[in-house]
Amino acid sequence: MLRSRRAAAVAAVALLAAVPRAALAWDDLGHMIVTRIAWSQLTPAVRARLVAILEQAPADAGLAQLRPAPGAAERDLMFAAYASTWPDLVRHATPPERHAYNHPPYHFINWYWTVTAAGQVEPVTTIPSDSVNILTQLARASALVRDSAAAPGDRAVALAWLLHLGGDIAQPLHASSRVDDADPQGDHGGNGFLLDAPMSLHWYWDRVFSTRYPRLSAEEDDAYVARVTGYVLKSAPPHFTAAQIAPGNFDLWARQSLDAAQHQVYCCGIERNVAAPPAYLAHAGELSDAAVVLAGYRLAALLEQLLAP
Repeated sequence: MLRSRRAAAVAAVALLAAVPRAALAWDDLGHMIVTRIAWSQLTPAVRARLVAILEQAPADAGLAQLRPAPGAAERDLMFAAYASTWPDLVRHATPPERHAYNHPPYHFINWYWTVTAAGQVEPVTTIPSDSVNILTQLARASALVRDSAAAPGDRAVALAWLLHLGGDIAQPLHASSRVDDADPQGDHGGNGFLLDAPMSLHWYWDRVFSTRYPRLSAEEDDAYVARVTGYVLKSAPPHFTAAQIAPGNFDLWARQSLDAAQHQVYCCGIERNVAAPPAYLAHAGELSDAAVVLAGYRLAALLEQLLAP
């Protein structure tokens, strides 16, 4: 978990210690990397509108309290970065009324698939996907953020969700539920695929950034996120066409994550009930680096569409 300048805000939302959790995507660091990349692409006018909207969050949400104090380094950027983690914070927050903002189904879509005896990937159509999922909520949040006549509090909450889900959808296991003999109803994004207890395959991917890029002693949040973002950008340069960015094409974004899950996650020596081999971290890290860079550019293009004057 990130610390220091967010300490008072985290106390306000009473975040619990980090533990294995189902249906998350990336840890705080991963989400903040996506947001930092997106922020770097936004015009000053859109940055200002984004901050102004987040400041209108309902008092009981604990969202506006995430803004760093005046004078803090990169105050507006870090407010947006912290806001991108808020939908995970409210999962474990007190007071209890804050749980009204917690919506686990928003974070993912379960597209079911299997691998045949011949080694072919095939969809499983006998298990329906949930009607409420990351695609429906990205569309809903986008509409609210665009609507300047919407209630300010609703718009702020929607914007925080948009910042968050723009990262979630890039995590391969958030569009996937693999079906096999051990998980006949699907492994729900690798949550049912246990490595060495209590580590699931999903949790392994959630924490790939903080595992690959450990925090330095006494390193502040802004410095840590900036440093790791620099590493990520070097390993995955931002050279994307408009068709690759495809702002607002949420189905395409999710389908690309599904393809990655089907062909690049359950591989490279990964087995049930066995720790991931050391080389798997580099494989997962390279895939994740590229995914969050593209996610950052996609989020920026979407925000420019929704918030530009």
